[in-house]
Amino acid sequence: GKAFAIAKKELNIYFATPIAYVMFMLFVVIGSYFFLRLLGAYEMASLQSMRMNAPEMMNRLNFQDAIFRNLFGNLGVILIFIVPFLTMRLVAEEKRQKTMELLYTTPITSGQIVWGKYLAALVILFCTLLLTITYPVLVQIVAKDQNGVEWRSVLLGYAGLFLMGAAYMALG
Repeated sequence: GKAFAIAKKELNIYFATPIAYVMFMLFVVIGSYFFLRLLGAYEMASLQSMRMNAPEMMNRLNFQDAIFRNLFGNLGVILIFIVPFLTMRLVAEEKRQKTMELLYTTPITSGQIVWGKYLAALVILFCTLLLTITYPVLVQIVAKDQNGVEWRSVLLGYAGLFLMGAAYMALG
């Protein structure tokens, strides 16, 4: 109850200020750069294997290994730098606006305050990762004649990214 009220207040602040939008933009722009680089490398490798007429090499090439495994690794590294944007303002903003004392005098435990702020940050993290779901969707659309994307692996990769981001936030 009370933790959700704090989470709602934090989410309103995130979306009323440019913090969430800047984070979304940074994550998507940097993630897109890596996605396009990996896509280009995959395309070059597949063209090379066709030119060399090597079907066994072509069979070893697949989207999952060539693109998404590396992409998730890169997105995980990007999270290391972007998550502090979210977490550093959670308590600092309260102190700067002198509302920390006000929070402590309300009938809310400090645990509820922490959970509320953490939940709000998790929602922002989820939205950020959701913006990048376009990468596998685009690959699926383009590869409709082949097998396409292994969605279980991709969704597991996203779950791993979310849990890693949640751990980074817990540290923050």
